[in-house]
Amino acid sequence: MTFPNAYHGVKKIFTAQILKIIEGVCVFIAGVAGLIAIAGTVVGAAAEASAEEVPASLEGTLVTFGIIGLVFIVAGGVLSVVSYIMNIVGLRQAGKDEDAFQLGFMFACFAMIIKFVSILFSLLNVGGGIADNIADTVGRICDIVIMISVLNGVANLAERLHNEKLAELAGKLMNTLIVIIGLSAVATVIPAFFGVNEVFMNISSIMNMVAGGLAIIGTIIYLVFLGKGMKMLKEN
Repeated sequence: MTFPNAYHGVKKIFTAQILKIIEGVCVFIAGVAGLIAIAGTVVGAAAEASAEEVPASLEGTLVTFGIIGLVFIVAGGVLSVVSYIMNIVGLRQAGKDEDAFQLGFMFACFAMIIKFVSILFSLLNVGGGIADNIADTVGRICDIVIMISVLNGVANLAERLHNEKLAELAGKLMNTLIVIIGLSAVATVIPAFFGVNEVFMNISSIMNMVAGGLAIIGTIIYLVFLGKGMKMLKEN
């Protein structure tokens, strides 16, 4: 193995991306559980308003889904922290064999600091949500830079190992990922400028769906490339 640090570093970056996907699934499940709990609460309130007895099974269901939502929210939070740390460690380790990873390492550290500051502001109820919007925007920019850094790093290693095909693929994927992530960012930011008009709300929902779809496509492409990079580094 010519570049052991790069191999183990890219492997950690790959694992971090998998954890981010699992985190997204946890948040989705928590959201569904929350919606069911809210719907059950509304039904229960309506029953009480009409002087009907609220079934004990409904109350039990609300508690169950409330607990499920809480468990998955906590799990998602833990996975988020672990994936952030693993990504940073992977970038740092890979940077020992290839300097291109160092840029991603610096931006990953910066993004994590911004995220923690945003969480602190939210807990202290400072900024009225502005801090979250800024942190989200900065985080997206950092994600783009980190991805480009990793792609450049693997491409440079491929050239040093005389793997022209993977180096060429990195260039093509870089352009594709930049377009996908850029469109995803625009699709997420634009709804923030729409009002509460029903038409605008529908457009907002569609744009958010587009953003989610593009983000999934971008993540899959990124994971496939990381997998190819790991295979190359392991075999050489």
